[in-house]
Amino acid sequence: MSSPKSSLQPLRFHCTFKPERNHIRSLMAFIASGRKGTPQEISEATNIPMGKSTGKVTPTIGYCLAMGLIKVYQEKQAAGVKEFTLTPFGKKVFLGDPYLRLPVTQWIAHLFLCHPLSGAKAWMHTFADGFPMPLGWQFTPDQLQTHLESFFDGKNLTGPMVGMYNDSASFELCGALKETGKTIERVSPPINEETIAGYGAWLLQLLDDFFPDTPQVPLSTFQDTTKWTNVTAWTTNEQVMLFTQWESRGLISIDRHMTPWLIIRRCTAEQAWQHIYDDIL
Repeated sequence: MSSPKSSLQPLRFHCTFKPERNHIRSLMAFIASGRKGTPQEISEATNIPMGKSTGKVTPTIGYCLAMGLIKVYQEKQAAGVKEFTLTPFGKKVFLGDPYLRLPVTQWIAHLFLCHPLSGAKAWMHTFADGFPMPLGWQFTPDQLQTHLESFFDGKNLTGPMVGMYNDSASFELCGALKETGKTIERVSPPINEETIAGYGAWLLQLLDDFFPDTPQVPLSTFQDTTKWTNVTAWTTNEQVMLFTQWESRGLISIDRHMTPWLIIRRCTAEQAWQHIYDDIL
């Protein structure tokens, strides 16, 4: 079986710009209409700023790819022309929460940013490779810089990663990183009635991405490959509670008679994405 192909966004794809939810919505609307174009043409159609040397179109595309909202259209494209389609997650967000105002939408987009195959490199190395060690729950900006230097060369390697979670126009409602004085605190995704379905769809998507042809996946293999418990920092008790909830909703089943436990799909990720907002009041 061949290894899944990596499409991580490079270190500086963001050009120091934070993701702005209004620009994400504009890009999704452009893609949903079936249009394609060069970055300049996308800018003109969406009002996402595009400067002479740089602009926010290309970073917004990079964020949407890394957040699992869009994917590249596979047919041959003309030079310079960008053509994308909405993913099942992206379609549901565009219809149900286009400005990403709900915390659950922001949290799922954050989890995708940390995806070891299709997320963004700085986020993946911070959240997937930085927990529980060497970063842990609290660290300084210098410690984060030092950690990223083990993967990259250069200064200011964190870019807008910390700032986006403290900006109301970006991902403050998610708040995966809280900066207080000289300390950055990591926050675990909240588990409640409004988030369980969304997290379940994300788990099924990980199964599809990493184990597309494997009907039963050992839990230890799933963790080692996807690093999902590193990314979420959920406790063992929280994981068990979520498995119970996902089983009761018909998303998965767990064979507890095997060691390690086996995860078995009970529906497709595409089906699960349709219901991520069902429990939102």
